[in-house]
Amino acid sequence: MKIFVIDFSKDKSLIKICMSNGNMVEYEQKDGALAYSKSREFMPDLIVVNYKDKPSHGRITAQKINKGK
Repeated sequence: MKIFVIDFSKDKSLIKICMSNGNMVEYEQKDGALAYSKSREFMPDLIVVNYKDKPSHGRITAQKINKGK
């Protein structure tokens, strides 16, 4: 499965969990616009957003990705 993770926290545990089952994982931890473009290139089966840090950035990025598909 291809999983794209948007996680603006410094903790990488969510990314490690997604990788643990042999999934192909791409992620972005710094920039919402970059997350948008990376997700379009990667074409994931699943997008995971961590709302722990900067929840509004994660929500806005998720909304933009959803509108773009």
